[in-house]
Amino acid sequence: MENFEKLTNGQISILCPDIYWYSTETQIAEYSRVRGAFHFVCPDNDEPFQIGAYNTQDMMTINNSGDEVGFTLEISGGPAKNPTIYNALTDEYMQISGDIQKGDVITITTKTGNKTVLLEREGVVTNIINRLVSGSTWLNLKAGENKFYVRASDGLNNIKVRLIHRNAYLGV
Repeated sequence: MENFEKLTNGQISILCPDIYWYSTETQIAEYSRVRGAFHFVCPDNDEPFQIGAYNTQDMMTINNSGDEVGFTLEISGGPAKNPTIYNALTDEYMQISGDIQKGDVITITTKTGNKTVLLEREGVVTNIINRLVSGSTWLNLKAGENKFYVRASDGLNNIKVRLIHRNAYLGV
């Protein structure tokens, strides 16, 4: 724009690095061998009460009522080896090779334009995309119900998996 002119001309550019509108609610599907069931207030009688529940299913179910998009996956716990997440409907999988030590957190993002595999160990975050096994697929959530199951070559009982998703709608 030129200063001190009667007619001012200008240009406004709108950049959209993400083409989706997102819902305000976050959905979380979790997998863990033992689920906590103990909630305060403690019972006021002598009857037994449940402190935890052993999970016999290795399935996570999440509903996507938006467009087909990626999601964030957090794998924590350990020790375990070679955690693998399978899409029960398409048989696609994503596997990380190697060990997960106790206290590690692996965060996988499968969103278009923002695909990452990060390991947080003792407060240090490292890119471990090189540990993604050949043949792995960047998993997406199809519209409707999605089912995923968890496997590990060792230590499945020691890991926790959280699938984090917000419905996305094509906006541009």
